[in-house]
Amino acid sequence: VVELPDGERHLELNEGLAVHSVYRPDTVLTGNVWDGYLIEPFSVRDEPPGRIAILGNGAGTTARAYAKYFPEARIDGVEIDGELHDIGKRYFDLRERPQLKLYTEDARPFLRRIDARYDAIFVDAYRQPYIPFYLATREFFELVRDRLAPGGVVIVNAGHPEGSDDLEQVLGRTLAEVFPTVLRDPIESTNTLLVATEAPA
Repeated sequence: VVELPDGERHLELNEGLAVHSVYRPDTVLTGNVWDGYLIEPFSVRDEPPGRIAILGNGAGTTARAYAKYFPEARIDGVEIDGELHDIGKRYFDLRERPQLKLYTEDARPFLRRIDARYDAIFVDAYRQPYIPFYLATREFFELVRDRLAPGGVVIVNAGHPEGSDDLEQVLGRTLAEVFPTVLRDPIESTNTLLVATEAPA
């Protein structure tokens, strides 16, 4: 955890090559890729998602923003490393509440096990050079599709080196094998959000 002079905190993992969560003392907005999860569902849905799974919850940046702007949303925050939940609570103002449940699990077994249907599933588990291959396969995206409610949407954060869209293209092609609609939002120079759905977008 790195704290800046103005009180902003960053969670840096993977040898400090990537920021995985951001906390600002005066706002839940980050000016970064996490803000995109607040708006991308509206490219498919007229209403905010009522039930969400965040696969790769980190220290809870997206969960905090949803608690502020869409407090009725029920969120399952899934993180393979439970220590990040503790760090989120200590340094990133992550608070468990009735609408937020935290799970320390690998995303794919979690989806296999959970008996739930989600309006939105956010996949935020890729950051080069660490790409969990089993979360980037057709079979994984079929499992994601099967856990979506009608009209649901999956939003994938494809973090990549600046100027490179190789990962985004590969993930987009794999998503297109499962979902009839795949959109891309190059939200910043090192992150593209891929939006996939069976619904019109």
